[in-house]
Amino acid sequence: MKYPEPVLQPITDTDDNYRVKEDFTHPTRVGSVTVRAGFISDGASLPINLGWSHWDAETAAAAVLHDGLYESELVMRSAADIVLRETMRRHGCSRFRTCTYLFFVRTLGWLVWRKHTPESVAKARKMVSVKG
Repeated sequence: MKYPEPVLQPITDTDDNYRVKEDFTHPTRVGSVTVRAGFISDGASLPINLGWSHWDAETAAAAVLHDGLYESELVMRSAADIVLRETMRRHGCSRFRTCTYLFFVRTLGWLVWRKHTPESVAKARKMVSVKG
């Protein structure tokens, strides 16, 4: 099965952030997730440089979905992390690379999660939805 890829536009004043150019819908274990045009993602970023791109065919869809689910808090952190893992694998990412990303989001993701405010969550929920 061919899975959809997000259409992304680089944001010129940042190194790694991209804007979703068109609404992006992807089937996941938590339901059909839609990330709307205009949403900004930092890609599959890691706290250390392992020489992997933040944006490639194996990680782009997973990064956009994961960032959207994290920022909107529409699902629990653990469910968003499962979506990251399943989407990376569906898009051809190796088990090693997938497990490395999963290790970092499970270990350090709470640092991002705890910075959320009611305002930031409300803003993200205008850009992300889950159906089913």
